[in-house]
Amino acid sequence: MKKIVLSLFAIASLWSHSDRVNAAPADPSSDPLPAEVLNAIPGDLSGYLLLRDNEANVVYVGPRYGVLGNTSGLPMLSFASVSSNGTIFSVMNAAFDFRVDRDDFLRLKDAVESVGWAIAPMPFTSTTGTLSINSIDEGEENGLCFTEIDIVTGNEIEVCNNFVVRAISAPEGPTLGELYNVQMVLTEAGTELYQKLLRGGNGISFNMEANYMAAFPAYTAVIDVNYKKLSESYEAFAAIHLSNCVDIQVSDFFKRESICREKDDGTYENINGAECSIKVSYRNQRGEEKENLYRIPDNYSDADMQNFATQYNEEILVVHNAIEGLREDFEAKLLEKYPTASVDKTVNYNFIFRADRQRFEDEVNLTFERKTVGGAVIKQTTIPGISACVDADPDTGDVQRYYGNQDCFGFWEGEVQPIEFLEETDDDDDDDDDDDDDDDGGWW
Repeated sequence: MKKIVLSLFAIASLWSHSDRVNAAPADPSSDPLPAEVLNAIPGDLSGYLLLRDNEANVVYVGPRYGVLGNTSGLPMLSFASVSSNGTIFSVMNAAFDFRVDRDDFLRLKDAVESVGWAIAPMPFTSTTGTLSINSIDEGEENGLCFTEIDIVTGNEIEVCNNFVVRAISAPEGPTLGELYNVQMVLTEAGTELYQKLLRGGNGISFNMEANYMAAFPAYTAVIDVNYKKLSESYEAFAAIHLSNCVDIQVSDFFKRESICREKDDGTYENINGAECSIKVSYRNQRGEEKENLYRIPDNYSDADMQNFATQYNEEILVVHNAIEGLREDFEAKLLEKYPTASVDKTVNYNFIFRADRQRFEDEVNLTFERKTVGGAVIKQTTIPGISACVDADPDTGDVQRYYGNQDCFGFWEGEVQPIEFLEETDDDDDDDDDDDDDDDGGWW
């Protein structure tokens, strides 16, 4: 291909902050990229793995796919058949290259730097590969049978397969700049099948599972609550549900109660439509000070709320987590809960007001404090490997670029991106194939 790719090792040399000792991606479920950064990134680059640093204004980027490596413009794939005792086998070796397209990386770099952020390679801790092989149910009748060890029981089992006798991939995935090697020994039918599949969009079904340490945020939050206002707001909410709320409704009430918006006239109300009863202020691990006060227009629409949730996703998650202790305290002091069995025999809880709740409402103002200690968990992302547009002749061992259709021509000329092949259906795999029965094992 004419497109230049940039190895993760090379990317590291372009980043000026590589001496940070505690650099780590933030857990995307609790600390996603802010809206200003997401809005700056071109839409066609959204398929890349993009995570923020847990402390600094840094975006980590990881590959969105791997492709067959190439040397002197030829795919790094070998495919040769041999006859043994009247039975035809073939061996196929392939080397996948997981990199970031150089042009894409430079565009990402320009985009994040335009809003004052930097970019860095994704610091994977380890990688493994999964090779998906093609088969059909009648393997025992037409294919080869062999014995292998069941990884669950440890017992020997007989495995029969029409197409693949053995599939091997490297036990450990590649580190920065390395290739990932796979090998398959094929039956005669498998030889014919994979020769056809390689001409299409994804002849070898391969995934790389990449692990990384994801940090979850640390913060100190102070929650000030007016119990009388909170009780009045809940009473109005519960009245809609005949004063008998289930646990998920109580949880939903607190999530809405904890989001305060500043109205156009300068007063404040929560999303439940009542006067704000909860104030949350916190300082996160980056030293940023935030409050649960937001600007949402009067007469806001569903679209307004969706935009609000996207823009303030990280802050909303922190607020919701911070008030968990308050919710539990409110339920214990002011509500009576009792279990109810559902049709599927799972236990849910209903909540009604306690008869003696008045004495707690008289404690008008209370303050809670919630602290979390930052840590890290192992996260995994799957990156597909794409083997596309290869013309391999197992009889001669010749391997060439395949130009037999418009997509493949564009692929080798750099006009069609590899990721586009993953978005196509199996029907588009091979324009020269009329035998749909053989197109059995693409990605989708």
